Amino acid sequence: MDRKIVISSVILGVAVLAGTTAYTSSALANGSQKQTLVDELSNKLGVDKSKVSTAFDEIQKNKEAERQANMSAELDKAVTDGAITADQKQKILDKEAELRAQRDKEQADLQQWITDNNIDISKLHSYGVGFLGGPGGRMMGGHGMGMQP
Repeated sequence: MDRKIVISSVILGVAVLAGTTAYTSSALANGSQKQTLVDELSNKLGVDKSKVSTAFDEIQKNKEAERQANMSAELDKAVTDGAITADQKQKILDKEAELRAQRDKEQADLQQWITDNNIDISKLHSYGVGFLGGPGGRMMGGHGMGMQP
């Protein structure tokens, strides 16, 4: 198989995996969405909100570490198979880290904007409107777009 096709396939696969997992983590990490989930779990289970929040953060941190380890292992296989070089693997990991940092900053900026404008996102959920953790913190509507009713 052509080396360029293999490299492109590996990079695309890693990007899709990283993007999907990071998007899901990012969307849940959004302050208002996380708080809504923490509140619901706390009420449902009868557990203090701070304990639920701490557990949520720990689970999220562990999942992110697991995702990064899996990505690195898959890239190691690509290096072993000769699909990419060790230098290319590192460049992919560096780019993924850069994009993750960008998403985290955008998420923090969005959360600050929500706070600054005194917007209670939880009140918009029943209208099918909410903020997603994508680039730029896009506002999306409709229950079919990943929003909870």
